[in-house]
Amino acid sequence: MGQHRLQRLAVVGVGRGEFYQHRLGIEATVSQGVRTFGLRRSRYRGRPETSLQHLFTSTAMNLARLDAWITGTPRAGTRISRFERLRPAA
Repeated sequence: MGQHRLQRLAVVGVGRGEFYQHRLGIEATVSQGVRTFGLRRSRYRGRPETSLQHLFTSTAMNLARLDAWITGTPRAGTRISRFERLRPAA
């Protein structure tokens, strides 16, 4: 992170850890949208239709999260890469 950005965060009163926690939440949401709901591809070419598809996708993501919360489905842990799986257990 650049020095200028850190200085601006210090002025606002946001610590570096708080900033990264917020960013991790956003990255996880985008990752879930891409992996589970096909957010990277759009059926439409125009901006209004694509925007509408994103709204429906975000609604579906919220409903899936609400269902998982109501039913008590545990959240998935951190994925382990194929390379990491090759390492022998300690």
